[in-house]
Amino acid sequence: MSNFKGKMVRTCNHIGLFASDPEGLIAFYSEKIGFEKGEKRSIPAEVTQQIFGIKSRCSLTKLVYGSVVLEVFSLEDTKLEEKPTASKGYNHWGLAVNERESFIAALEDNDVPVIRIESRGRCVFFIRDPEDNLVEIFEARSLK
Repeated sequence: MSNFKGKMVRTCNHIGLFASDPEGLIAFYSEKIGFEKGEKRSIPAEVTQQIFGIKSRCSLTKLVYGSVVLEVFSLEDTKLEEKPTASKGYNHWGLAVNERESFIAALEDNDVPVIRIESRGRCVFFIRDPEDNLVEIFEARSLK
C-alpha cells in the first residue's frame, strides 16, 4: 500500500446508477437538487456485457453538480431486477454541500423528504431518490 502515498490525487470520478425509470431519476436530480444534464449516449450490448455482465443495449446520461458526476444507466433490452435491501455492496453515496442547513431547507421546499437520524450527539441527513438509492447529505467545510 505504500505505493499509493504521496501526492497522488484521490477523488471519486463518478457514481453510476442503474434506473428502471431513467427519465424520473434524471428529473429528480436535475429539478429537485440542481444537477445539470450532460452527455447522453448509447452503449452497445457487447460493451454492457463486458462491463456489467448484462447483455443489453444501454443508454447513459451524465448529470453534473459541481465536481459530482452521476451516470444514469438504463437497459434497453432487459428489465432490471430488484436489489434486496439486505445485500452486500454499495448501500449509499454521500453528497458534500456547503451550508447544509440551507441545502436541506431547499430540498424540503422541493418536496424531497429528508431523513434525520440522531447519532452520537449529532444529526445525520439522508434522502432517497426515486430508484430508492440512499444519499447522505453532509457539510464539506472545504467548500466554504
